[in-house]
Formats: sequence, structure tokens, C-alpha cells
Amino acid sequence: MLLKLMMKLVIFCALAVGLALARAPIEEWRFLDNVLPQRSIEDAAFRQGREFKYFYNGQLTTGIPGSSKQHSGSRIQALVTLAFTTGNTVVMRMDQVRMGKMNRHVPHPQKIMPFDSFEDTPLDSKVKELLETPMKFTYTGGLVKDVYFDGKEQPWSANIKRGILNLIQVNLQQQKKLDTAEDQRLLNQVSTSEDNDDSTFYRVMEQTVEGECETLYTVTRQPHPKYTSGPVLNITKSINFERCQKRPHIKYNFRFAHSCPTCESKYNDDEKFLKSSTVAKYNISGTKDQFLIESVRIESQHVFVPFNEESNVVVSYINQTLVLIKTGPNQGQIQEPRDPIESDSDMIYTLDWEVEREKMQMEGRQEGGSKKLPFKIDNKVEMANDQIQKVCRKIGESVQEGAPRAFSRLIHVLRMCNKQELERITEQHIRRGGESQQREQQQQQQQQQQQQREEQQQSTDEDAQKAKDILPQALAICGTKDCVSQLLKHIRQNDIHHVKAALAIKSLINIRTPSKEIIQELTQFGQESELMERSRMLKRSTWLTIGSLMNSLCSPNEDVLARKYKDNTERFCPRSLKQSYVDLLFRKGQESNRWDDNVLFMKSVSNAGLDLSVFELEKIISNRDKSYPSYLRQEAILALRQLRDSMPKKNPKNLDADRFEQTRTPDRPNHGHPYAVTNLALSTDFGPISQIDPPRHQPPTDLLPPLLHGLHCQLD
Repeated sequence: MLLKLMMKLVIFCALAVGLALARAPIEEWRFLDNVLPQRSIEDAAFRQGREFKYFYNGQLTTGIPGSSKQHSGSRIQALVTLAFTTGNTVVMRMDQVRMGKMNRHVPHPQKIMPFDSFEDTPLDSKVKELLETPMKFTYTGGLVKDVYFDGKEQPWSANIKRGILNLIQVNLQQQKKLDTAEDQRLLNQVSTSEDNDDSTFYRVMEQTVEGECETLYTVTRQPHPKYTSGPVLNITKSINFERCQKRPHIKYNFRFAHSCPTCESKYNDDEKFLKSSTVAKYNISGTKDQFLIESVRIESQHVFVPFNEESNVVVSYINQTLVLIKTGPNQGQIQEPRDPIESDSDMIYTLDWEVEREKMQMEGRQEGGSKKLPFKIDNKVEMANDQIQKVCRKIGESVQEGAPRAFSRLIHVLRMCNKQELERITEQHIRRGGESQQREQQQQQQQQQQQQREEQQQSTDEDAQKAKDILPQALAICGTKDCVSQLLKHIRQNDIHHVKAALAIKSLINIRTPSKEIIQELTQFGQESELMERSRMLKRSTWLTIGSLMNSLCSPNEDVLARKYKDNTERFCPRSLKQSYVDLLFRKGQESNRWDDNVLFMKSVSNAGLDLSVFELEKIISNRDKSYPSYLRQEAILALRQLRDSMPKKNPKNLDADRFEQTRTPDRPNHGHPYAVTNLALSTDFGPISQIDPPRHQPPTDLLPPLLHGLHCQLD
């Protein structure tokens, strides 16, 4: 009897363990050793007609460790099946997907945590369906190529699957191998030939989800009885982000940055503000030609440095693990993708979401919208109103701590709104704000209400006036095509005071995604003569901003938009569009008889800094027909300030000192030549100083200060 009870107890425990493993095959990387004996591995290498099931864990945590231990995090867990339909064609599918989130204090955010530490996030049926949609790729020598997704795949789900593909990308055949002469010096002349079976070190140029970068491999052979009876290839690879041919990154408003030749240069341009590191560790059974990935672990760290390393930095930690738990025959249950679409970026993270968002911001949201945009949000108007109220409550005699955060969230919501939603928001606050102000004046004149009601109404009206003052600036910082349209609409309707309107339009120079549609909207606004003559300040602000946006769109700068990965940058500002901008600015200057308008449009040309404007500027500076006043010629010289690099190559005669002798008169000394020499000295290719012809009548002391300033800048 006792023996039967013991046998029943053993059977019950085995069933309980089996059910637990079926529900959650592996909960945590550090618990793998406890479940490895339960694995069912029948293969020693990837081969045709077999299925390989892996357990996948992914974790992302982000925080500001210098100020708080609180981190936000996301977690994903899934069963991944690789079905080899041919020797190198693989169909992959995710099953039993779970996701979690958290926002709390994390003592060790760089370490992967159990799924129970996260709040389980219910998955919508459509989301789950997209995640479980199969994909197909070619797997040759450990490299993933020819990636195909299902026709209904979305960018976000495709990027999650790219992250899993990144785990099985291991270059054992040393394809695209780089020169090893430097490697041998680094290894103190240790041999790195393939004849060394114990250790191999090599560098390759490899595609990963983070870009196409130099990757360093260290391969060692060691027996590991816990994982397999045969020898194991222990592979460690690390990515050198300082040597990348392509990285999927976006840089907004870097066009305002200034170079610092005296600053210490430890990293390349991209790595100055973003420092990344990624290390992957593989346990592989077999040989370099016939192998099976037993387990993988990838750890990444990305540090965003806004100003300097002494200030608070934003750190993101990414942990991914993939563990083989079962192999067996291909049951044919995984179907190939329907209406397959080839990936245009292969393994590299796709920026399709960002491309569609930029397109919407630059051109305005089209009817119906794009299927590639992020999840639809229905209550954006309510969210914007809530943030406006928070900003108003936190602004009084002083600005409280939460006001900038609420204002930033308001900008984020406004950028997601379409035209109709923006109209509802602005009509509620800008138009009603003016009505509340009139109502307040009427109440003060009539003095018919009780004191308590007057105080309550005054408080309400003060908040309404604050909202009316805040929203125009918020629309300008928002900077989308629809936000700009709403701002100009209310300026036309005289809902915004002309001083505040001028300040709001001036803020448009900070638009992250300038476009020809936004510039066209502003030029139409700037050509409304009645409105412009009503406020000279508004006119100056409008046309100077137009010039700055033309420069942002058409001139080379440090900004990197997501759309550059999909479209030719030349398409955004073709030569014909650039020529039309130049013609517009010079035509507006010629049409006006006012000297201040002539100066205004010449300064707008200066802000635009378009290379095609050199030819028109040369006509004004040369003044062959004696029709241009001296003040306009001096402004034309100053308009060359943004063309210093290309100006001498296009037309060196523009800076011939004798050209400016005619601006000198007995009662008005020649100021043009010092300006010209300064521009020439600050340019990158101006030839020997002896080639600059000095003026025949101007004292050399007038030339010395700007020339010395320019030379000092060049030496720095």
C-alpha cells in the first residue's frame, strides 16, 4: 500500500512539473540550468524538414540614473518556431506572446527580471494576430538575408520580429571580413589564423537590427556537458558603433548646432550625443559549417547625453535571450506569409512609422490617414484640454515645476491631431478666450454680481486668458502643417494680438520638419498686404522666418529625417523649387519702394542662404548699372554669410576688393570691403591672403580688424 501511494505521489509530481513547464517553459534566464534536463533536443545542426522551438525573452528599461532609481520598462515573452522548409529557407512564427509593463524603482535595471515583476498587458486580438503572423527569410552560414513579411504586417510588429532575427545572426563564415593587421597589433601579435582551433578573432562588417556596423567576433571551443555532449562554440560578438556604414537614427534641429574645433573629440558626430554598446554571447553546438544555436543572450546599452556627461543622462538597457527547448520534424503547421512583401531594410530597424509621421507633419494629415501610423487615439481633444488646464493651474506669479512637463505633453498631443481636432481645440480656447475677456470687462462695468461669484468668474476668466496666451505659442512649437494653418487662421481673424502673433511666427524657425507646404502657407500669409501693413513687426517676423525655413529645407545641414531613408533628399527641394524661392524674395524686394522693405527682403535672402542667390547678389554688389544704393549693396554682402564655403568656388570675383570702391563717398566711408574680407577669411577655400587685392584709397587700418577676426576663426 505504501509503495502504491509513493508511486502515485511521484506520478502526480511529474504531471505537475510537466504542466508547469507547458504553461511557462522558462521563466527566467538564470533559472535555465534547472530546466535544461527537461529539454527535448534531437538534432545537432539546423537542417531541412525540421522545426526548432525557442523560448524568447525581451526586456527594455529606461531611466535617468543620476536623479532617480525609477525606471519605465517593457517586457515580452514568446515561443518562437523556426521551420526549415529547405536547406536555407526558414519560416518563423511567434506563439503564446505575452507583454508586460512597469514604472517603479529598479535597483538593477541592466539585469533581466522575471515576468512576474511586470504588470501583464492584455493584447488586443488584432495585435496578437499581427505578432503571430509568419515571416520568411534565407539563412546561409548564420546570416539572415532576403527577409519577407506578410502583406498585412505593420512596422512595429516587423521590428519586433527583426529583434528576434538579430539573435540568430552569427557570422561564422567570416563574410565581409575586414583587415586584421590592426587586430594583430591589438592582440599583441597573437596569431588569429583559422588554423588555431582553440581561439579565433576577426572583424566583419555586419547588418544587425541597430545598423550596418563593424562587428568583432571572438570564437572559442569548449566542451559544456550541461548543454550538449559534444563540444560547444562559445562566441562573443560586440558592435563597434563608431564604424558604421548605416544606422537608423533621426536628428531634429541639429542644424542649429555650432562646431567646436577646440572641444575634445572622442567620438564621431553621432556618438557625441548617443553612446551605444552591444554584446552578444552564443552557445553553439557543432562546427562552423553545420551548427545549432543552443542559446543566445544580447545586452545593449544606449546612453543619451543631451549636454555633457556630468549632467543627467538618459540610459536605456535592452536584454534579449533565446533558448532552444525542442526540436522535431516539420509538421507543416506553419504556413508561409500570404502576399509576401520583401523588407526594404533587411535586418535593420525600419523607420516606416517615423516616415509616415513626418509626412503627416510636413504635408498635413490626409483623409483616411495612413495604415502605417501608430495606434489610433480617439480622445486627443480631451487630452489636449487636460494638459492646457494643467499648464494654466501651474502658472501664476511664478512657473511651478510641473508646467514645462504639461506643456511638453500638450505639444506632443497637438502633433498627433488632425485639422478638425485642432479646430475644436483652438475654437474652444483662442476664440472663447477673447469672449471671456470682453465678458470680464462688462462685469467690471456693471458691478451687478456678488463678490464671491465675481471672484470665481475672475478665476475662470484668468485661466481662459492664460490658455489664449499659451496656445498660439504651443501651435508654433508644434510645427506641423495643420498647426501652422490654425495659427495663421486665428491671426487673420485678429484673435491673437499682433505682438504675440509675431513672437509665435518667429518660433516657427524651430520647426523639426520644415516642408514646402508650410513655406507656401507662410508665403501666402506674408503676401496679404492689408494684414502685413497693419503690423510692420508681424511682416518682419513672417518674412525672416520664411527665409530661415527655406534654409532649413534646401541647404545642407546636420538634421537627419526618417524620410531620407525612403526618399531622395533632392526630392524635398529640387532645383526648380529653390529657384522659385530665390525669384520670390528678390521680386518682393524690387516691388517695394520702401527702403526698410528692401532691407527686410535682403535679410530674408540672407537667412535663406540658397546657393542660387549668389548670381543675383553678384549683380547687386557689382552695381554695373549704378541702380542699387550703398545700403542695399552692403546688405547683399552680408547675405553671403551662409555661403562662405561655396561662395569662392562659385564666383571668386564676387569678393574682388575693387568692386566695392564705388560704395565709398566723402560723407559715407566704405563699409562693404571689411564685410567682404571677413566672409572670405571665414570661408574654407579662399587661397593665399596675398591674392586678396587691397583697396586703392581705403586705409589699411579699416581692413585689419575684420581680417584678423576671420583668420583667428580659421585657426581655431
